[in-house]
Amino acid sequence: MSSYEIETGPDNELRSEIKHALNRASAENPSGSPDHILADFLLDSLAAFDRAVQARATWRGESVELPALTRLHEAPPLVDPDATS
Repeated sequence: MSSYEIETGPDNELRSEIKHALNRASAENPSGSPDHILADFLLDSLAAFDRAVQARATWRGESVELPALTRLHEAPPLVDPDATS
């Protein structure tokens, strides 16, 4: 399980920001869904994606803590800093 958890509930700051962004862009209009329902859907989608990434990392035997950044630090540099042009 990741150390980052998506906070849920009506008082969640991220949920509130998503609701306001959807409302400002009138993004709820095409579906006719209230912005709070769309915000919950987006947060649920983010949580599902996080679980999928964690499951994939576990299956691969990778760390579940920011696997992309872990691999970035292990990768060789793209350019040899000692090479002269």
